[in-house]
Amino acid sequence: MGTRWGQIVKEESKNSPGIAEYTKCQSAVFAYSSFTLLGVGGLTYSILLHKMFNPIPLKNRVMGSILSGAFCAWYLARVRTKYCQELWMILDEKFRIKMSALFNFQSLLTIVILLICTCSYVRAFAPNFLDKYKTGLRGIFWKCARIGERKSPYVSFCCVAMALKQQSPMEAYS
Repeated sequence: MGTRWGQIVKEESKNSPGIAEYTKCQSAVFAYSSFTLLGVGGLTYSILLHKMFNPIPLKNRVMGSILSGAFCAWYLARVRTKYCQELWMILDEKFRIKMSALFNFQSLLTIVILLICTCSYVRAFAPNFLDKYKTGLRGIFWKCARIGERKSPYVSFCCVAMALKQQSPMEAYS
């Protein structure tokens, strides 16, 4: 990046740390799209040269191959540019968000185990509260309570394993 654009990227990288990766990604998109335009256009033209397509005039064959190559290149550039934009947002600190616990497997397991333990605890003190809803959406809590009652050694083991995993000193380095 020895051009003026390279200097702009270097200056802007102080404000947006992901711009260097974004420009690399966009350069790759340009290269992929160019090769797609030439490759698909050439492939389409070579297919249209077959004797089966001889009734088609030459200018229509050329135009068809250019249009098919351009459409494929446009679509590839559109998809890859969207990917580059998302990459930049991930790398940029301003757009960084916390991941939901539902998309992190370990956090999801923690939520499920805590739900089972909570439902079992509630059912031990107020059995009628969960027993009247055995089906439907509220039936999930009754089922979690049943799992906690019947599989309590396994649930306890999972709770202890998660507690040890949370307290592990190597967690910060992984």
